[in-house]
Amino acid sequence: MQVGSTTNNVSFWVNPKATRHLTGGLPQSGGPNGRQQAAAATPPPKVIKDAMGTVIHAGTVVSFIKDADQVQRLQAGKRGWSDRLLPLLVTGRLPGLVTALKADGDIEVAALAFVADDRETVIVVNPSAVTVRSQKTILRGNTVTLLESETDFRALQQGHGSWTDDMSSFLGKPIVIQFFDRDGDIVAMMGKVGNLRCFNPKATNKVEKVKCRDGKDVAIGSTVRVGVSLADFEKLQTEQFGGWGSRLPELVDRTLTVQDISCKYQVETKSPACTIKVKHEDRHFWLNPMAVTTSLMTGSAGSGGHVEDLSRQHDLKVIPFEQIKLEKKLGSGAFGTVYLSKWSVTRCAVKQIAAQDIIEGPERDRILQEAVTHSRLIHPHIVQFIGISLQPTFMYIVLKCVDGFNLDEIIFERKMKLTDAEKTVIAGQVCDVIRYLHEDARPKVIHQDIKPSNVLVENGTKQALITDFGISRLAGHSPADTLSNVTKLYSTTLSGTVMYMAPELMKPNDHGLHRKPNFESDIFALGATLAEFFSGRRLYGDDVNDMTTLLNRKASSAPPFAVDHVPVPYRAVLRRSLASEPGGRPTAGQLVQAFS
Repeated sequence: MQVGSTTNNVSFWVNPKATRHLTGGLPQSGGPNGRQQAAAATPPPKVIKDAMGTVIHAGTVVSFIKDADQVQRLQAGKRGWSDRLLPLLVTGRLPGLVTALKADGDIEVAALAFVADDRETVIVVNPSAVTVRSQKTILRGNTVTLLESETDFRALQQGHGSWTDDMSSFLGKPIVIQFFDRDGDIVAMMGKVGNLRCFNPKATNKVEKVKCRDGKDVAIGSTVRVGVSLADFEKLQTEQFGGWGSRLPELVDRTLTVQDISCKYQVETKSPACTIKVKHEDRHFWLNPMAVTTSLMTGSAGSGGHVEDLSRQHDLKVIPFEQIKLEKKLGSGAFGTVYLSKWSVTRCAVKQIAAQDIIEGPERDRILQEAVTHSRLIHPHIVQFIGISLQPTFMYIVLKCVDGFNLDEIIFERKMKLTDAEKTVIAGQVCDVIRYLHEDARPKVIHQDIKPSNVLVENGTKQALITDFGISRLAGHSPADTLSNVTKLYSTTLSGTVMYMAPELMKPNDHGLHRKPNFESDIFALGATLAEFFSGRRLYGDDVNDMTTLLNRKASSAPPFAVDHVPVPYRAVLRRSLASEPGGRPTAGQLVQAFS
């Protein structure tokens, strides 16, 4: 049997043997179903009202009425109540926070929530003994803005604090609640250190969101990225927003989660503004909201201002779409359709992504990240990135055109004949690209989707070129033994192509999370690609026609079928590349040596 219990609006199931009987009987047995039946027997009233007839909700701020005798009569016998509380709660009019509505019509109030951040000390209160002060839950440390209307503000401030002319510049501006006085008024610093003022809570609005650079609202929990150039980022990070620090450049191109919204009240200013707190790795940073956007790609794709921001922020060449001519469809994939095209007089390949697929969310970020990542990679065997073009309905990534075939076409459709010597050179070139990504690229890159169809071979030169960085990610290698690294190392989803995916990525842990791709999983995919290339066979055999068979083969510790058909000089190194244990695989640099 379990007992349903509520503490501060958080519900728990508790073994009744771990509890002490206070009053009444135990709830009905049967787990959640038993709890629902008990609740149905004594449903809470639909509406609870205060002494003035105002509706009370969980989270409402209330104060006791001024009639001490009446409060004593109404509170007699209530749990947690003592007449010794009268001077503090009645005479002092100290506000309390409603934490729960009880089935018998009473309410539970955290009496010390505002003066001591204590939400555990709860007393049962007859709602007729209190009046609603605010339906907004505001606590010490919260940020609020003063009302913008001077008329409304001054009217509400009467009896709560004096008006001075210097207050006019603070109307509509944020302040941080330092504490609440005994009248329940907000005490906050205004203008300069030590200048404490009192404000009627009703003359304020709690800050729960703030506008960022793209004009969208950012709230706690929102995902943002730095949306300006590094030089502009430094200019925007004035002391009022936390200042500039040596680690702030690390935030560029990183996905950041907003942890808090506040303002730097210690800074002397006549026009305070909100700042947001984000977390990166093990540290928190305060940022100017005007330095971030809600995504890598913001605003209208066709807006000129956005194009200029995008070009400046990521140093991407933005190509006017009228200069591009789409000529022939080459193929389609999960991340768009590729066309043989012409840019001015230059032959190129253009990947087209429909805007409706990237208006919101991580897919949009991932697609633009492909362009950003690819544009920064410089290697003779990586397909050259040319630029990006944006339209209201489509986004285009423009790449150098490769006249040739991919390895999948070469291996299984026999579209190009290669000698053993040419195969060895191509293998060395592909391995060197992965070595460059893992060792020399800044920042280092994990490709995540190495497979035959992403390796192109030019017709004339027989040179290999790697493409498709659609799901690549920047490498942030760090130990796996700390909780802070869990989100870096694990994901709720799989990344890559199952056939070439390392087996450790397929196995979820006890929490249902999959290991994220890393350098070792790239090596497995590289080994799988080269095993098919040298053997001319499918990795796990031609009889793999369904996902169940494929997963069973991948789960086996035996080397994949194709390895036994690889030429002897390369069989051992590719077998090690396909080891079931990641630690047994060679590095990309060692593979370069094997094929040199």
